[in-house]
Amino acid sequence: MARFLYVLLIAYLVRMAFRAVAGWLTVQARREMDAATGGGSAEKRTIYKGLMVRDPICGLHLPEHRALTESRSGQRYHFCSERCRDSFLSAG
Repeated sequence: MARFLYVLLIAYLVRMAFRAVAGWLTVQARREMDAATGGGSAEKRTIYKGLMVRDPICGLHLPEHRALTESRSGQRYHFCSERCRDSFLSAG
């Protein structure tokens, strides 16, 4: 019985050591990824606080500064891609 408890204790300690090493490797990989992509801290991230517009063809919402625009009859339309814009122009 004592031998069984000893083996169980050793298995538990090995498992805990494995989990600690795996956690440490995960943190290191995440730090490397953040350093490579420029992410990581909240100070480096930028949240765009501008007007969102809707593409009339596919219905996608996107920031106005990223949209392609086209004017028709004094109305300004915003598109997510050239494909949607071309589809709109060919329909009208």
